[in-house]
Amino acid sequence: MVADRLDAVADDPIAEARSRAALEGRALGLGLSSYFPLEVFDAFGLAGVRMLPRPMDGYPQADGVLQAFACAPVRSMLETLLQADLPIGLVGSTSGCDAVTTVPGILNAAMPSLPVVSLRLPIAVESEAADRHATLALLDLCRETEAILGRPLDLGVLETAVVDREAVRVRVGNLFGRLPTRDIPASRAYAAAIAAQVMAPRAFLALCDEVFPADAAPTGTDGIPILLSGELVPSVQWIRDLESLGAAIVSDDTNTGTRDAGRRVRRDPPNRLKAIAESLMHRPVHSPERFVSGRPRGVAARAREAGVKAAILLHYKFCDPSAFEAPSLVAALKEVGIPSLVLEVDRQITMTGGDRTRVQTLLEALP
Repeated sequence: MVADRLDAVADDPIAEARSRAALEGRALGLGLSSYFPLEVFDAFGLAGVRMLPRPMDGYPQADGVLQAFACAPVRSMLETLLQADLPIGLVGSTSGCDAVTTVPGILNAAMPSLPVVSLRLPIAVESEAADRHATLALLDLCRETEAILGRPLDLGVLETAVVDREAVRVRVGNLFGRLPTRDIPASRAYAAAIAAQVMAPRAFLALCDEVFPADAAPTGTDGIPILLSGELVPSVQWIRDLESLGAAIVSDDTNTGTRDAGRRVRRDPPNRLKAIAESLMHRPVHSPERFVSGRPRGVAARAREAGVKAAILLHYKFCDPSAFEAPSLVAALKEVGIPSLVLEVDRQITMTGGDRTRVQTLLEALP
C-alpha cells in the first residue's frame, strides 16, 4: 500500500533524510527548530530537513557534553549529530529555549569540524521591532552560511523553494483542518506532518496525492474529541496508542502539526528574505518559547470551536516553556469547560501503562 511508504518515513525520518541525501547527491542542511526556514538551506544547495527527536534507550554521547536540564528531543538530536552517521553540510539552530540555545556551543566544542549557524530570532514576536530584528538576523545567517560554504545564496532556487515549502505547509495544514470533521484519523495527519519535515517537497506532495486523494471516502475514527498541545509529538505510535483508548484528536497545538504548518510567506515581496523573516514572526500559532500575549486563551478558543471535550498537555521532562505555560493554559481551558490532563514524556516511543490509565480515567469521567 502507498500509505506504508508514508508510515515508514514517519517511523524513521532520519533514515529518510540519509536516503534523500544519497539520492540527490547533496549534503543535508539540518534545522533544529520549527522556526528555522528550511527554504534558505535549499537555496544554498543543501537538502533542507528538520532534525526530529528519536526515542532512544539512552543518550550516552549527548549526556557526556549536555547539561542535565535538557529535554529528550534536544538530547536525541545531539546524540544523532554526535554519532556522525549523516552526510551533514550545515546545522542550523535558532534562539529559543535554554536547551536549544546551548546546542551550537556544545557542537562547536564537541565537533569542531561540523559547521553550525544560529538564527537569532526575537523572543517577543509582537514587539514593533520584531520584524526588523528578525530580518537582520536572517541576513546575518545568510552571510555566515555563505562564508562557511563558500557559495552564495541562489535567489532563483530560493523563489522555487519558498513556493514548494509553502505548498507543503498548506497541505499539512489542510490535513489537520480535517480533524474536526473526522475525515481522517489524527495518526495519519501526524505521519504526514513528520514526513513533510524530511522528504523533498515535491516528493512529499506527490505522495500525499496518493495517500489522500480528493475523492477518497472519509476514514476517520469515532472517539471522544480532544485537544493535543505540546512541543513535539514523540511518535506516530504514541498517537495511535491515544486513539486506541477512544480519543480522537480534533484540535492540535503542537510544533509537529499546526504551529509550523500555519506559517505563510507574502507573495511577490520586494525583499524575499525580509518576507521569510516576517513569516516566522507572524505565525498564527506560536510555541510557548516565544512571548505572545493571550496564547492560552487562543488555544482554548480554538479547542472549543472544534468541539473538544478534554485536553491533553504533552510535556517533555525539563521543558521549561511548556511547564511555565501549563497553569495558565489549564485555567484557560477550564474557563471554557474543557478539563485537561498533563502527561510528561521522556524517551518512550509508546504510551506508558501509567499514562494509559490516566487518559482512560479522564475520558471515562467525562459527562
